[in-house]
Amino acid sequence: MNNYLFNYLITNQIKYALDFPTFKLSSFELGGNARIVAFPKEIQDFCNLLCFLRENNIRFYIVGSCTNTFFSDNGFDGVVVCTSLLNKSICENNIICAMCGASITDLSMLSMKNDLSGMEFCVGIPGSVGGAVLMNACAFGRAMSDVVLKTEVFDLNLGKRYFISKEEHLFRSKSSIFLKNTSLVILKTEFFLEKQEKTSVCSKMKEIALKRVSSQPLDKGNCGSAFKRPINGYASRMIDEIGLKGKRVGNVAISEKHAGFIVNLGAGMACEVLELSGLVKERVFNNFGVALEEEFIFVE
Repeated sequence: MNNYLFNYLITNQIKYALDFPTFKLSSFELGGNARIVAFPKEIQDFCNLLCFLRENNIRFYIVGSCTNTFFSDNGFDGVVVCTSLLNKSICENNIICAMCGASITDLSMLSMKNDLSGMEFCVGIPGSVGGAVLMNACAFGRAMSDVVLKTEVFDLNLGKRYFISKEEHLFRSKSSIFLKNTSLVILKTEFFLEKQEKTSVCSKMKEIALKRVSSQPLDKGNCGSAFKRPINGYASRMIDEIGLKGKRVGNVAISEKHAGFIVNLGAGMACEVLELSGLVKERVFNNFGVALEEEFIFVE
């Protein structure tokens, strides 16, 4: 890293850490060290930093809550830009506007407090707005695409901020335009919700929270569902049927509680996750002819 970068971060009062262990960022609780992790606290600072890194050919990767992303055991030789301080959200009438780093579980609580329904499915999901919109996060039959109104983006190619409509997100199952066009960075999103009695919204949230606790291995490091749902069937059901529940590679394993999750048993490594994932994909393909696709994002 050159001195220009350090001078830039210090001059612009952007919080940063050197040789930072990425396992502290990721919900998988594994991964090597990043050369630098930067924590901008204002959206314009975030945009300016991205421009600076790109103009100076400094490798970078953006993360939010890092709940479906993990880094190589060798770490990341560049700048990890973390949006955790970009976490403000406001509610006005039927609309919640939230920065990319805001917790979507917090948004579900904010909606409930304001007698708004539509985000109950988010309760207990540990992700942030940016990642949830990018991946079109879904649960219990609902998805981000059901509630997103518009998103303000920063276009790295143009160096400009602008809004895109719901239709321009090109939402698909576990996908959006942001996976295809990586020059677009999510800054903040507006969600349109329906008015409903607080007691009814709260009841739905409690029901969903209980289902999540009873069916998912929330007591161990994980990245959520390890595999996207195939066109026909469920990945977890196939994995269970071929007897891979509990299958272990080193210190990671297929969860005994939910076969769709890979969990860190303690001191797990990224290479073990990749090996186990590859084994599952091979066995499922050999038994069902179905090519599973990982839902998690691995960064080298």
